[in-house]
Amino acid sequence: MVPSRDLPPPDVSEIREPPSLGARLVSWLPTLGCLAIAIGLGFVLSLVGLTRFFGGIALLIALLAATVWAVFTWRRRNAVHRFRRAFGPLGKDLLLVTSDSPHWRAYIEEHWLSRWGDRAVVINWSERSRWDRTRPEIGLFREFSRAREFNPLAIVVPSRGEHVIVVRFWKAFRDHKHGKPQKLLKAEKDLERYLAEAKIVAAG
Repeated sequence: MVPSRDLPPPDVSEIREPPSLGARLVSWLPTLGCLAIAIGLGFVLSLVGLTRFFGGIALLIALLAATVWAVFTWRRRNAVHRFRRAFGPLGKDLLLVTSDSPHWRAYIEEHWLSRWGDRAVVINWSERSRWDRTRPEIGLFREFSRAREFNPLAIVVPSRGEHVIVVRFWKAFRDHKHGKPQKLLKAEKDLERYLAEAKIVAAG
């Protein structure tokens, strides 16, 4: 992605996880790769009779990779659980991330909050220095965003299930600024559909 000059790229870190299956598989590749390497190493070493010496190393690598994966999965599930527990009783299943940028602030206030405000928890990236990182909405943002196109952002949290749905709007607003509203309209339509599906899940 090549950002425009007056719309600098994000500079956040320690945030993860797009919700699509393909993106989740990509995020698991390091762990799966470590496991594959450990298994392959153990097999090769067993063939040359060095399993007793090196088998412990291969096992350690496998255990380390499995631990990293387990911690990553637990953090993600815990973030979803905390958000649901805090905001589910209030009928809120949407996290909106915005900022004070003139490229989208007024638009979001006028068009998004009037449509989805009753279901949304809103956090402002421009106020991040005052964020309480123990808050469930901040934890959800940090776990399910990534260090790219995280603002503006919408995260749909269905009332059941392990996964959330992330819709990114940075590119859409970049194009909208240049008189090309198609991406923004499509992203909004996608978000509307995901929210409708989440309502069906809640009703079921």
